[in-house]
Amino acid sequence: MSLPTIAQSSPSHGQPTLPVSGNGDKNLEAWAMVIIAFCLEASTQIAILSAQSSESHFHPVFHMFYFAITVVFSSLAVSKLICAMHPVAAKLLEKIAIFFAATAFFLAITNATPLWLKCICWTINSISFLAILNCNRY
Repeated sequence: MSLPTIAQSSPSHGQPTLPVSGNGDKNLEAWAMVIIAFCLEASTQIAILSAQSSESHFHPVFHMFYFAITVVFSSLAVSKLICAMHPVAAKLLEKIAIFFAATAFFLAITNATPLWLKCICWTINSISFLAILNCNRY
């Protein structure tokens, strides 16, 4: 049994691309699969790091990253299992997962950056979040 792929071959270049237009549900499904792959990769890396580390305590940023990855994976898993009976709740959980995946991304990239760059990145993240809330409100 083969798993469905999220990439599509481009006839002109032959390189995989994610769908960005067309049916919104298929696009959300494609992004959900990418995020699941990211979560599995991150959790594997975290487990390896934990096993190799002699320190028993990690920086709090790592704990926030771990929490975000956990929320992403559990939201997507639950949304896939309840989508037949509760499609609205499943779609909401997928959107929550995408938000937390973006947050995990920001946590990962700003971990080793100077304070001024962290402030800029988190300002961008906050503005994006507010824009999403505002656009979905109307």
